[in-house]
Amino acid sequence: MLPIAWESLVVLRVDTEKKYIDLTRKQIAESDIEDCLIRFNRAKQADNIFRKTALHLSEPLSSVYNNIAYPLQTLFPDAMAGLEHMARYPADWCNIESANSKIVLFLIEELPERFRNVPQKYCRVLDITCFSIGGIDKIKEAFKAVINRIPFITVNISQRRIMKCR
Repeated sequence: MLPIAWESLVVLRVDTEKKYIDLTRKQIAESDIEDCLIRFNRAKQADNIFRKTALHLSEPLSSVYNNIAYPLQTLFPDAMAGLEHMARYPADWCNIESANSKIVLFLIEELPERFRNVPQKYCRVLDITCFSIGGIDKIKEAFKAVINRIPFITVNISQRRIMKCR
């Protein structure tokens, strides 16, 4: 089997009588390709969520799309934006009239898990030069005061002494 090559094309015209589509790759800007890839990846993410929901609940995929996906696409720019909003504000599911309660309950449990914020680790090195011992102590006190105000951040302060040889 040959690997699938992804290529961005622009639709020139659609002929419904002869049932064919004219495509071109000449009129594509680089920004259009990036926008298209972002839309495609977001649609793929939403489709994965809907497929998992249908599989878990033993519902047909068309039922999940008709009850959840299509109404979300009418309220939001795309289904993924709707799912992200519903993960943050689960009470807004009542705005979707055709929503199946079994599907909604599963998504209310599943979406926050999928969209939770992943903690990120940052490492910064500050080089501070002081010409007196009192200055170093004042800087350490200032850092410790800031660290005590923010309990969920861990900071390591190490003092490196540079010896000059003469």
